[in-house]
Amino acid sequence: MKTCYMCDNLATSREHVPPECFFPEQKDLNADYRRNLITVPACDVHNLRKSRDDEYMLGVVAFHWRNNQVAHQQSTTKIKRALKRKRGYFSLYFGEGKNQLLLLEDKKLVTGPVNIDRLNSSLEKIARGLYYRHFNRKWLNNVGIQHLSLVPVHNKDPNHPVVHALTQFVQQMRLLCLNQPKRGANPDVFYYQLVQGRLATIMLMVFYGGFEVIAVFDGSEATDRQGEAFAPED
Repeated sequence: MKTCYMCDNLATSREHVPPECFFPEQKDLNADYRRNLITVPACDVHNLRKSRDDEYMLGVVAFHWRNNQVAHQQSTTKIKRALKRKRGYFSLYFGEGKNQLLLLEDKKLVTGPVNIDRLNSSLEKIARGLYYRHFNRKWLNNVGIQHLSLVPVHNKDPNHPVVHALTQFVQQMRLLCLNQPKRGANPDVFYYQLVQGRLATIMLMVFYGGFEVIAVFDGSEATDRQGEAFAPED
């Protein structure tokens, strides 16, 4: 019997990575985006009990302003139905005092609150699932999630030197991945690129062509020796 991709419990089902809800239904887009989806063995704890977290993550990701038309269609069909059906789901993103205007790259954008711990927990599960599928083994150590598409802040200051340094470092990791093959049967919805280093493996995950996330599979040594950790193997 196979065990779960996240733990040593026996697998009772298959988990989609990313979750199936990210891939539009044919009735909404008149196209088949649910072919050849990536699945991994999962226990009940790491599959059936986290559907609400999947919905939350979908709402955060699909509304991003750099996304493609597929995300727009997903937002105006599946997510719109969920927002109308579940008042609590609507209140996670919208409501009095939750939304503000932001001027970014000469564009006026509407911002909303993000539960970063909840979001990162879901993204980490996707990264671990993809690692399992790619290497046919579990990754049970630390996974660092770094965002390219969310605006980071330090002490409420998006222009703080700490933020600038972190942004530059994450961009360097992204560049290392860009020359690698894009993996995933439905790249308009999701694909990932991966590079192995001496002390770490870096994964770039791209949702809807615009929402980008870096996952770093590393140990404590890798985080202390950044320059070597992310040098690709020959």
